[in-house]
Amino acid sequence: MKSEVLSRRQSPSYKSQVITANNMEEPCHVTGLTLTEKSAIKKSWEIVMENKAQHGVALFKAFFMAHPEYQQYFKAFNKVSLEDLEKSPFLKAHATSVMSAINEVVCNLDEVEILGILLEKIGFSHARREIRRIHFENLAKVVVAYLIQALGSHLTEEGADAWRKALCVMIDIIEKGSTSERW
Repeated sequence: MKSEVLSRRQSPSYKSQVITANNMEEPCHVTGLTLTEKSAIKKSWEIVMENKAQHGVALFKAFFMAHPEYQQYFKAFNKVSLEDLEKSPFLKAHATSVMSAINEVVCNLDEVEILGILLEKIGFSHARREIRRIHFENLAKVVVAYLIQALGSHLTEEGADAWRKALCVMIDIIEKGSTSERW
């Protein structure tokens, strides 16, 4: 799926829209997400944000368990053992920051211009650290698996599918930002 960030002048879908049963399943022209999918993502994320630091640390621990080689990219805690990682104030601070960034993305699913800029900036800042698409793809898999495990019955299969779909589009935009000269 090709992801583009369109300006308000280029996109007729920015016009005020009445939400009806007929357009609940009409996908967004940028994200491809329906209103139902966006709602599932937002509802599940609200639960995570109730304890973002704890979830953030647990998510990073799951990420490093799945991909221990990625811990080397984090100088502040790259030599900390997996067992001691939960106690690292540097990991907790970084995890809290990442969870806040994800929250901004989730909160802006309906504001595609802002969403695009946020994601492109993530791509640009991570490209300087040699973080590539494959890293984000692997993180996306861990995020979905973590959400399924952590949220249990609060995340339906449709909700998990919505997260997968959203993360694929987000990665496309992040990748675009990694080569952008805008920043």
